[in-house]
Amino acid sequence: MCKRGKNLLITTLACLGLGLSVFNAGASNWYRRFDNTIKRILLDGVDTSYVGLPATSWEIPSAFTMYGESLRLASSDGSVLSMDSGIVSEVGIGIGYHGLDYVQYFSTSKNVFSDHFEFNFYDNSWGFQIITSDNKYTTQDLGIKEVTFGGYIALNGRQYSYPAVYYGNYIQKKSAGSPLIYFWYEHTKSYAIDPAPDLSEEYPNIINLAVCGGYGYNWAFNKGKTLLNASASVGIIAPYWGVATQARLSAMHWFNDNLRLSFSAINYFSTGQRQLVEPYFLDEWMTVLSLTYCFGK
Repeated sequence: MCKRGKNLLITTLACLGLGLSVFNAGASNWYRRFDNTIKRILLDGVDTSYVGLPATSWEIPSAFTMYGESLRLASSDGSVLSMDSGIVSEVGIGIGYHGLDYVQYFSTSKNVFSDHFEFNFYDNSWGFQIITSDNKYTTQDLGIKEVTFGGYIALNGRQYSYPAVYYGNYIQKKSAGSPLIYFWYEHTKSYAIDPAPDLSEEYPNIINLAVCGGYGYNWAFNKGKTLLNASASVGIIAPYWGVATQARLSAMHWFNDNLRLSFSAINYFSTGQRQLVEPYFLDEWMTVLSLTYCFGK
């Protein structure tokens, strides 16, 4: 494990310790007042006949992820960057409080070394996500660093909970849907792991901004203990001007107040061209299986 990965693991464990400490102090009046205030803020403007909060406030998510990525970029100087990651697997663990979530991932693939973490905030009406990763694909002698800032706006956040089916900080009591707006900024930096003396160590950076519009729907069963979700969107990217799409299928089941299981399958696709000489193509897919322990009633 690289030094940065160790530091992030220490940070994760420290956050976990802090969460447990707060939970142990949860019987005190100040903590209950604070937590109740947060709950009132989260439910402000929400139709509680459709959306509610779980019985717990804190959670420890553990995840198993499989993903793949295909990338192709032709530069104006005639060089072509082409990469196919194959199937990559990771495991992750984190800590969360009412939709504020930190997860550190570790690679379990033999030929891929990764340093990957996510920081998220999920609300009914809006949310954001910060993802950083540094993956080294040893079979292709290629490394890819990515930083992504993303977010969403749900126009019917009053009755539809975007994160209920895959994060679980809300409960979708009755089925509902909403128009969605997605946006993300992505900075990708590729480099040769072991460059030859006469070759450049780094490839051109890729910077893209995407804005997409679409729709999502939650099917709720047994008062929200079991949920299914489908969402899709399409939009534009710049400055590699072209199109971007996003699709997600998700399912979640609450076994009880303290344990839930969720699964998501996601696909991102974008293609475009800059200055008529730099065609760009990116296709990413991901599956996430999460088992989450919830505490702090």
